[in-house]
Amino acid sequence: ITQWEHLAYTHTTPHSLTHTHQIVMGFLQKRAVRWLGSASLAMALWTAFMLDLLPVELSPNASWLCTIAPFYAIIALGCYALATVSYKLMVFPECPEESDIIRQEVEEARRELTKQGMRF
Repeated sequence: ITQWEHLAYTHTTPHSLTHTHQIVMGFLQKRAVRWLGSASLAMALWTAFMLDLLPVELSPNASWLCTIAPFYAIIALGCYALATVSYKLMVFPECPEESDIIRQEVEEARRELTKQGMRF
């Protein structure tokens, strides 16, 4: 078995994993569409209030809140993103077996490249 056949064999995924990947990506795309739809609706409402396109009389406090609402939304989105990334890093699974396999593949690749004249 050649090096390229070995790489092709080790980097292919089983059909069930590919199917699972498609399901996950479909779910994420639906969630992204939901988020974008909600953000578009909120932005349209905010623009309508700011340009006085809606026949609604806002109190001075409500008008002020409407003016600064996008800034609070950006701050809230940043906090949500930071909390999500922090949580995902805390529960990130460790795979020592996979780490050993990758180390062995790197060493094998270095040996092969050294034979071909490459220096490290």
